[in-house]
This record gives sequence, C-alpha cells and structure tokens, in this order.
Amino acid sequence: MATVEMKRQMSKVKMRKYDKPSKLIEQIMAIENQFRGLEKKLDEEDKITLVLEKAPKYYSGILAVTEQKKGDALTMKDLEEAMSTQFRIRYGDNEKKRGRK
Repeated sequence: MATVEMKRQMSKVKMRKYDKPSKLIEQIMAIENQFRGLEKKLDEEDKITLVLEKAPKYYSGILAVTEQKKGDALTMKDLEEAMSTQFRIRYGDNEKKRGRK
C-alpha cells in the first residue's frame, strides 16, 4: 500500500508558471524522503519523468534540449540547472534584488 501512496503523492506534484524550479524539485525530494524505506524507491528515472511531466510548457524547449544533449547520462541536477537558468533569464533573480542571497 505504501507504493500506491507514493504514486498518489507523485500525481499531486505541481509547478505553476511563475514558481521557481526549486519548488518542483523540493516536492519531488520530499516524496523521496517520505518513502525512503520502501523496497521500490523513487529512482532517478522516476524523478526525471516527474520533472518532464510536471514542468510548465514554458520549460519544454530547454528540457528537450537538455535531454537530447545529455542522453542516457541525464540527471535531475541537469534538469534543475537548465530550468533555473531559464527562470533567471525570464524573471531575473528577485531575491538578490530584495537583498537576499
């Protein structure tokens, strides 16, 4: 039953257009941590699939290019970096503008 609950949690993951990519990654990592003890863990492929499915359409181009460039070596870190770069290009780094780091 825990595997079913993990899949239910995965289906609830969401990211809105103006959310930072880190919000999506944090949701995925929280699920991974919550179900860490299961025999069927959330593996890298599962996490990559979630990012590709749940990221807003705005990121589809950069995600496709990153996936094509990296091939089988694609990691969550690659996707997170690509999305974060795209976010900074589009929206700037508002936290730095407010004096945060």
